[in-house]
Amino acid sequence: MDNLTYKYENSNNSNQILTVSDAGSQTSGFTELTTQSTTEYSYDGNGNLSFDYNKSISEIDYNYLNLPDTIVFSNGNNILYRFDAAGKKLQNIDPTGKIIDYIGPFVYEDGVLTYMLTSEGRVLINGSTYSYEYFLKDHLGNTRLVFRDADKNGVLATSEIDQVSDYYPFGLRQEPIQDLGSTNKYLYNGKELQNGTEWLDYGARMYDPALGRWQVQDPRSEDFYSINPYSYAANNPILVIDPAGDTIVISYQDADGNTQTHTFNSNYKVQDGDAQFIKDFYAAYNYLSENGAAGVIDELAETSKFISVKETQEKRGKGFENTKEAWDQSIYQPFDYLDENNTINIGTISWNPRAALKVHNNSEGTEGFQSPALGLLHEFGHGAECLDSPSSYTFNAKLRFGAESYIYNGERIVIQNVETPVAVKLSKNDYPEATRDNYGGRPYISTGPTSIIKK
Repeated sequence: MDNLTYKYENSNNSNQILTVSDAGSQTSGFTELTTQSTTEYSYDGNGNLSFDYNKSISEIDYNYLNLPDTIVFSNGNNILYRFDAAGKKLQNIDPTGKIIDYIGPFVYEDGVLTYMLTSEGRVLINGSTYSYEYFLKDHLGNTRLVFRDADKNGVLATSEIDQVSDYYPFGLRQEPIQDLGSTNKYLYNGKELQNGTEWLDYGARMYDPALGRWQVQDPRSEDFYSINPYSYAANNPILVIDPAGDTIVISYQDADGNTQTHTFNSNYKVQDGDAQFIKDFYAAYNYLSENGAAGVIDELAETSKFISVKETQEKRGKGFENTKEAWDQSIYQPFDYLDENNTINIGTISWNPRAALKVHNNSEGTEGFQSPALGLLHEFGHGAECLDSPSSYTFNAKLRFGAESYIYNGERIVIQNVETPVAVKLSKNDYPEATRDNYGGRPYISTGPTSIIKK
């Protein structure tokens, strides 16, 4: 087990490390190749790691996206990377000279198609022979078990287990390493382990699980000014992951009932094979966006704070007009990790793409209807409020009932500042959305995510 001591630049008044010493075992885990008392790590002007003497790395050059271009080792070996303009990895030449090309899910080694990635694992390709490796993952996406069904009998035998992986919290594999026939490198968080550096490729940057640190700064570190921009998952890897890309993740059930995830992209074009919940989400988003009303969603997608959306599954008839299909209403639920400055938040929106709302505006003496899309935006409004001011959101969320519940709590803030301006924009459509001045409303099942028509 490692017992690491970190020393930082500027007499430990910096977030960039100078040296790391290990008082633990040298046979596994972090390997201390040098015991220099001055500088074992250094950084360039962009804050990117430029050498790591404990990995015998003498130089690291980066491209304009701060992704590694060339890694030079003290023995003369090199690692080369090639990325496209968006930062997607296209090629890796490892220290042995092996050329690995990435073309979508297809991976070629020295020009030969070697395997294809799937949602369940890999298809290994050897000429005209195809074999399937299945990945069993935990709640953080860590690959724990790799197995085959060689005899195709649907029963897992010990001889069909090809890899077993246990991890320390920050991603280092625990000894003994049990690679029982598999060459799988997609391990912690499902990310690919890199030959030569033992870094994990997260897409936006590389991560060193032996140190629990990224080798470059968080590109959105201004959102986390109180947290070291090199630290992984705000130093809370049991609860939090650091997914690359946008920060709205949509969870859905596939045709087999398995939970899958989709990362939100405002430019995504829905495919025929997409799950219905994905189609419903983008129908709602596009409906809002086309009416200039998706600002809250777009703003959250541009931050590095993480929020997920899932389909409401619970059923209850109370409050619904057509109780036969009465699903639970949409809600925002924060389950927060907060540091001492309340800067990290994780929340989930449970959304029913068929739950519309009949509302009243007491001051105007009117009643009307709101589509499920407006309900989705309302919940994103809660997410924005929580992410902007966690402490006040926590206080306001407690005021659920009585006169104070609307006068002071977050419902009033979201209804006035998010829901009402959007409802006014949407009131000009053929089926106008209504405004309200209270938290009341009667849910009902509509014909679709953008519809106020009762099913």
